[in-house]
Amino acid sequence: MDPERHKRMYALHEWIGLLFGLFLFMVAFTGTVAMFHDELSFWESVELRDAAASAQRTDPDALVAGYVESLPEGSTINSLFLALPSAYVGYYSLFANISRSPTETDPEPRAERQEVRWHAETGAEIVSMGDGPAHWLRDIHRDLMLPNRTVGRFLVGIAGLVMLVSILTGVLTHRKLLRELFTLRAGRSRRLQWKDTHNVLGVWALPFHAMIAFSGAYLGLVVILLPIFAFIAFKGDQDAAIAAVIGAPQGAAGVEVEHFPIGESLARAHRATGYPPTGVRIDHYGDAHGQYEVFLHPVDQLQISRSVRIDGVTGRGADEPVSVRGGFETTRAEVVLNAMTALHYATFGGAWLKILYVGLGLALCVMIATGNMVWVERRANGPIGGWSRVAYMRIGRFGNGFMMGLPLATVAVLYADRMIDTGADARLELAGWTYMGCWCISAMAACLTSSGQKFFRASLTLFGVLAMGVLPLDALTIGDASLLAPAQRTALAFDLGIALIGLLAALVGLRFDSLAAGARRPRRARSGGGIDVAAPAAPME
Repeated sequence: MDPERHKRMYALHEWIGLLFGLFLFMVAFTGTVAMFHDELSFWESVELRDAAASAQRTDPDALVAGYVESLPEGSTINSLFLALPSAYVGYYSLFANISRSPTETDPEPRAERQEVRWHAETGAEIVSMGDGPAHWLRDIHRDLMLPNRTVGRFLVGIAGLVMLVSILTGVLTHRKLLRELFTLRAGRSRRLQWKDTHNVLGVWALPFHAMIAFSGAYLGLVVILLPIFAFIAFKGDQDAAIAAVIGAPQGAAGVEVEHFPIGESLARAHRATGYPPTGVRIDHYGDAHGQYEVFLHPVDQLQISRSVRIDGVTGRGADEPVSVRGGFETTRAEVVLNAMTALHYATFGGAWLKILYVGLGLALCVMIATGNMVWVERRANGPIGGWSRVAYMRIGRFGNGFMMGLPLATVAVLYADRMIDTGADARLELAGWTYMGCWCISAMAACLTSSGQKFFRASLTLFGVLAMGVLPLDALTIGDASLLAPAQRTALAFDLGIALIGLLAALVGLRFDSLAAGARRPRRARSGGGIDVAAPAAPME
């Protein structure tokens, strides 16, 4: 690459980091947290932990039949989806799409969506506890918690595209990638240490960063691309496009019949595939054209889910290969979508894969942060840059507060949810106000501080202390239960994991001054006619 093109490519890489770096950091960090949505759901549902850990389950047929009988006259069930209890969730969830005929008191036909929950062991109906930290910490990554979720997902998809461009320009501008695999110049200026850290993490984790960016872009942009695809390929018929992806639904026959037992359909699907069922979709319940679609979790495959279609009247289908979706007759588009989701959220490799994703995800965060620090340092203490050093230092401090605010806000949400009882309706609102409030306070405090280094050290230490406090917080607020009980094993593992991260963060925060001092040690000057040609750049505050 000629020098001029290399210079333009480097400038593009820098401007991407400047304009989108903080947004990319937010998406990367929240994505690392979102992988533990199931564990967070278990942690926040204190009163249902025993039920989730138990192997005894209420008969799902009795639950669904009781719900159907409770519906008022004139109600038509369009579809039902029954989510099964798991090791993380201690209840059944039924999602129903209902159409209601006009009545004297309500002359307009209505369509509504209902949700009912039952205790996994007793079958007793559970009053909704409301969405809490698990919902917020997952969806702040998926769709930024915007009122229009499609727009939010689209913006996150754009972040994936921007990251891909940043990776490409970074690879093209670094001509000696192999040498940079092992280049960490300890004892040099802080800017060189940040640059080396940025390069080493970028090279070693390059395949993961490219994969996570591409899969994130795909999952975010597919919600926008599907209507465009429908307009071009199906002349604007979006239903036809959806049918091409997941298959066309069959209409109801209008003839009432006895349905095949739901529990037996789950057992048949499990025997046919060997995978544990996670839920079942029921189309045309009690109709001659009734269909079950049993969803399963293929823990050893790169698929977020697989499903088996079973006749809702005869029970046939689970043992016939032609009826297995996700195995033989699934569309290619569905395979790609499932694979991208599994790859992005690490749902196929167990706990150790998630731990690996956490390390690589945090490495991505550090890479983005050090890249921004290098940009600020080069302009604050170097020959380039059109603003004053004070202006660049303020930019750096704001970025520091923005990034450190995210881990502080994440752990603060857990404390607020456990210590403040707002009721089910305001639970998610409490999580949102706590998260955004801590995040904004961190950004503003960083701008007002006199030393970015002291703020970073204090923030990291505070996060470490709060993270280590999650375990005693959980132990003190779960009532008479003990964290050492078998039913609490998942919560204990979650608490210990956060405590370990907090311990490492606190140790780095407390020793940050001594670690940073190594970056200020001047190199031995080389003689150059009496001129020191190796003097280090002035350190940042």
